[in-house]
Amino acid sequence: YEEGSLLINPIRKLYLRGKHRNINKFVHSIYNKKKEIADFGCGMCCWNVNKLPVYGIDINENILYLAKQEGYLADYKVADITNSGMPDNHYDIIIASEVLEHIRDYHSVIREIYKILRPEGKVIITVPYESFFSLWWIAFWFRVLIQGYLFRDQYFLKSMSHINHFNKRNITELFKKNNFHIEELRLYFGTIIFLVATK
Repeated sequence: YEEGSLLINPIRKLYLRGKHRNINKFVHSIYNKKKEIADFGCGMCCWNVNKLPVYGIDINENILYLAKQEGYLADYKVADITNSGMPDNHYDIIIASEVLEHIRDYHSVIREIYKILRPEGKVIITVPYESFFSLWWIAFWFRVLIQGYLFRDQYFLKSMSHINHFNKRNITELFKKNNFHIEELRLYFGTIIFLVATK
């Protein structure tokens, strides 16, 4: 994510910086020092430019260590986000950005988030807007075609590990089905869905 935000590609740069900025802005609008924040599948947690005390959960220990060293995470746990082992009703704010499209059992992730959120806690989700003819969809498949099929890059041949595809309708249904109340659902730059839901 950090490297991606420095890319020359203006669309990719706009996408990543816009996503990070919107997550940061929303978290700051509801955060106070009594609230606990967790980031599921956090990677570098690059949205946290103000160095709030965020607890990161990811399977990549190296990137978690680096994120803590850089001050993006206060602490972390190496864990599968479908079964994090975190205590029930513990967090006030959970972020899962660019995660659900990569997880085969994403229903388990949603249930895990619900379980460890406190009552009235909020989850912030971002996923690519993969509706047919969306700007993201066109750019995504163009990259897969060029870098995957033309240059034989295995990551792109496997569709950049995207195994789930979301639009505004199915992401809304997913969270309502799992007992969340949708607070906000927005589309940014024709590329990303930004969803906030309350337990």
